[in-house]
Amino acid sequence: MNGSLYVALVDDEATITRMIRFLIERSLGMAAREFNDSTKALQVLTGDMANVLLVICDLRMPKVDGLQLCRRLRENDPDCPLILLSAYVSEEMEAEARQIGVNRIIPKPFVPAQFLTDVRQLSAERLRHLETQGG
Repeated sequence: MNGSLYVALVDDEATITRMIRFLIERSLGMAAREFNDSTKALQVLTGDMANVLLVICDLRMPKVDGLQLCRRLRENDPDCPLILLSAYVSEEMEAEARQIGVNRIIPKPFVPAQFLTDVRQLSAERLRHLETQGG
């Protein structure tokens, strides 16, 4: 796997991003990068989408929430897989997330084995897409 590719983790709680990064790096051997400020994450990620395998973000964050972040990233890169984590899943939120093109909505707390399966599957699809694009 290309060393510059990584999974982006966006959550205002550092303990959450640290735990998910540890899980992904240890279990899947993938690089992960933590962002605890959604505004900064948006600035960095929009300029670095060619290196992003997958974005995992929380729904409720100050400044830019998870749906806003996913919408902006989707506009910037229509093919990047997006996972939204939320302890507050409502029908309205799910409908909006699906309309944006969020690939998975995972309730918190999540089951690590299923979460890792989703990450592995979406990352593999993204990698295939990047390879066919010559990236």
